[in-house]
Amino acid sequence: MNDHSKRILSYVHILTSKYRDEEICFSYLIDSLSGSIDALEEKLPSDWEDKWVTKMAELDTYLALGLETERKLDILEDLMQLDQLIQELL
Repeated sequence: MNDHSKRILSYVHILTSKYRDEEICFSYLIDSLSGSIDALEEKLPSDWEDKWVTKMAELDTYLALGLETERKLDILEDLMQLDQLIQELL
């Protein structure tokens, strides 16, 4: 993985941390995560990408249904799992 890809993954990690620290809103987080990973899509292992897509689908659903408050713990758990996926690549 090249330096540019590593910077993108580091940025994704920063975004999840900022959301946990309530520095950014949920909709911004989702949009930014999607855009960041889209930039790397063809460089990612397919099994890794499948796991990422599954977690992002859950987060997208919470956003679309306006369930951020009710599902906060689930969201934080999903973000921890996304962070673990990122660490696998770094």
